[in-house]
Amino acid sequence: MAEGYGRYFYKESKQFYFYARGSVQETKAWLSKCKRRQIVDVEYCAALLNEAEKIMAMLNAYIKFVANSQRKPLPKKG
Repeated sequence: MAEGYGRYFYKESKQFYFYARGSVQETKAWLSKCKRRQIVDVEYCAALLNEAEKIMAMLNAYIKFVANSQRKPLPKKG
């Protein structure tokens, strides 16, 4: 997300947010594998998966916000 935030154009920023969303999906997949393999406590894993779902929802909302933003360059800093 930090990489995307520093980009000059909304489209370019949004692409990095898609990468972040993919990372959350990958994290969820690894957590599920850890749960199946009994590497991580089931309750703790469920809590982490719940947090990942919350992050995914927030990230999707932010992606939608960026997509609906004006199609102009982000203001330059400094």
